[in-house]
Amino acid sequence: MWNEFSTTPSPAGFVLLPENGWEALVLAVAGPGRGVRNPKRSIPKETSVVTATAGSPTIKKVPFTDQDQEVIDDFLDDYLVAAGFEPRPRGFDWYLRLPKGITSVDELSVLLNAAVASEDAGGHPSQVRPVFERVIAKLYAD
Repeated sequence: MWNEFSTTPSPAGFVLLPENGWEALVLAVAGPGRGVRNPKRSIPKETSVVTATAGSPTIKKVPFTDQDQEVIDDFLDDYLVAAGFEPRPRGFDWYLRLPKGITSVDELSVLLNAAVASEDAGGHPSQVRPVFERVIAKLYAD
């Protein structure tokens, strides 16, 4: 399935998805016609390391490493597999064309969270997927 997502040099009209399980599931449910992938941008990233001591915590910025990305990719693979999808190919940024009337990924997430809560679907990816399928199908039908 993931290889059906086109690779475009400039995803005009698409938004970059955060790297988390819900957004990966949203893209999987939305499908290849509503998403694209690009080779991962090579921009230096940092992450914060917080050390708690007897006094106040200290925050140190450290480079985001390939190993850090591996941890994220492993989590996303596990989440997608638990929902019944194949793992995504690695090394890509993933983009979604938002449904009409939705202006941001955050707005879409609020709708999906509300639907999961109203259906008392639980939190396991296999329980979340059917809710996402219903909501996303309706949003793209408009």
